[in-house]
Amino acid sequence: MRCLSLWSLVCLFIVGCGSPNNLSEIKFESAHSVLRVANIEDAQILVRSGITLEEIESEITSQLKYSTGLLNGENSVADMQDLKIDIHTYEEKENKLRLVSYDAELKISLAKKYKEAESLNFYLPQRGDEAFLRFFHSRLGGMCVQRNPGHVVTPDDFWYYFRPQNCQVNNFLSSDMFKMKVSLTPSSEKSNNKYPEYDRIWEDSELNVVFVFGRNHVGYNRYDVGFHAFVQAYNQLLATYGQPTSVSPRFRPQQFGMGVDDVQLAFTTKKGVMNVKMILMNDLSLVGEQFWKSYSEATKKADFIAYNGHSGYGKNIKTLLGKGKFNAGQYKVFLLNGCISYSYVGKKMFDIHSKINNGEDGSKYVDIISNAMPAYFHHNALSSLHVLRSLYDQSKNYKEILTGFPEVQRANVIGEEDNLWVPEQ
Repeated sequence: MRCLSLWSLVCLFIVGCGSPNNLSEIKFESAHSVLRVANIEDAQILVRSGITLEEIESEITSQLKYSTGLLNGENSVADMQDLKIDIHTYEEKENKLRLVSYDAELKISLAKKYKEAESLNFYLPQRGDEAFLRFFHSRLGGMCVQRNPGHVVTPDDFWYYFRPQNCQVNNFLSSDMFKMKVSLTPSSEKSNNKYPEYDRIWEDSELNVVFVFGRNHVGYNRYDVGFHAFVQAYNQLLATYGQPTSVSPRFRPQQFGMGVDDVQLAFTTKKGVMNVKMILMNDLSLVGEQFWKSYSEATKKADFIAYNGHSGYGKNIKTLLGKGKFNAGQYKVFLLNGCISYSYVGKKMFDIHSKINNGEDGSKYVDIISNAMPAYFHHNALSSLHVLRSLYDQSKNYKEILTGFPEVQRANVIGEEDNLWVPEQ
């Protein structure tokens, strides 16, 4: 028996693997993680008697959301946008509660060192209603939590920082948590050695790029790490590709963050013209109409779009994926460089591209790079520039590109399974 933690709370049993199950047609590639289909049978949750089926499913989703923190403690995360729930039995209990049994299926981006694992255990709150989860935080928020989270963990974000690995979990199983056995099977959604569609990116002899950088904290601060990433990216672009042939508006670098936070650069390179739109903003939850107008205009012809900033516990990622304007037939690569962005991606962007391309698979027109683990601001410029350089050089496959990311991020790509470009032999 091999365990994921010193406390043996999340244990993997290394035996043979069962047959894979498909959750969707979207594939997955990573240099540091493997994709597993997780099946939970006869899971349990306590709900209030009399609530609707829709409310029960919502509370199950809230319960399973706590697997985010648990799995992050093991350098892994679940795709919470592709969750399947099957409710099959319930039993009336005292105190106007009902014990519901259900099965669930979801995908997990699992740290590669656990690739031989067949099962693990989830330890999750017994209930998923807001009142209980606040009680759950009051009971366990000081013990079963990530060490040094950087701020005071509240009931609203306890699911993100929840770490049953860090407490004596057996003391809380009877009154606070349920233990769930989770079986793991390799997913057939794994792809291998796929390349970006370099020929489609460069078919107009241009590489059009959109870089969005978010500040770590709202307001101008020259020491802000998000602001620093923006400036670092600008400086590195000039160091790598030379002085831009055009700049709009004209500015001095000292003006960054002080009236200059949206610039357009053009570089003349040996491969063709590289157009780079750079936007610095506070937070996606705070931007106004002018930001979205600028972003939408830039995305129409974009080949590479990189967002570097807070995920906002999923809100920022989901907002961004619903925005932008895209031309039919235009292929692009997205980098969602926020914390555990893989858990929030879902299929929205693929659905948008399917709609504007007469129902064709959206994955033919977009590849999405995201992270199974937190991304750090001091890596943001380097990661974005690394992907840009790969698209410029036109030589690396996605696994080689992802190898260049910090391992701590556990970066992956989805949507690349139908890419056709291969290097000339």
